[in-house]
Amino acid sequence: MNIRDCRLNLEAIFRSIKDAIITVDEECSVLELNQAAKNICHYSQRDIGQDFRTLSEGRGGKCVEAIVKTIEKRKPIELYRLECKCQHRLGQVVTLTTAPLLDEQDAFAGAVLVIRDETRLATLERALEDRQRFHNIIGENAKMQKIYSLIEELADVPTTALIRGESGTGKELVAEALHHRGSRHDKPLVKVNCAALPDNLLET
Repeated sequence: MNIRDCRLNLEAIFRSIKDAIITVDEECSVLELNQAAKNICHYSQRDIGQDFRTLSEGRGGKCVEAIVKTIEKRKPIELYRLECKCQHRLGQVVTLTTAPLLDEQDAFAGAVLVIRDETRLATLERALEDRQRFHNIIGENAKMQKIYSLIEELADVPTTALIRGESGTGKELVAEALHHRGSRHDKPLVKVNCAALPDNLLET
């Protein structure tokens, strides 16, 4: 394989990687960035050649701090689960990795920044933590998770649900959760204590 083919293969790999990759020289000018850097960080091809510190103004300082420190110390840096402060990426959670960039003679030539978007994973983890509580029901073991899932499945089913259980096991809480999660949650939930009603009145 010749040099041109190798370069084309590397460029194809560079474009296809889902993590944002940004390379800068020793002066912190952007050398190259991939498609993911455009999608995740909203950089563009026009930013190549610009000072990364200037481009990142107002986007939060962690990316710049990491890449500047790598240029100064010539050592890799890893920063896990940072929340972006950039206006158009508020709430986005990323992991940053930087490493020295070496040329063909293994001489220091700048730094590479890799940004991994972990927003979806962080959201799922928060959702799992929230499942320690479901509406007003508290519990996090496997059986409770099964009950929570069953409530979600039944919430919008247009039929009568029979909730059975011993006294004090939380049947009323399950009924409230079913109502709260269903499409009719904005309608009143009418509770009737059948045991307190006379037989003839209950029949009526």
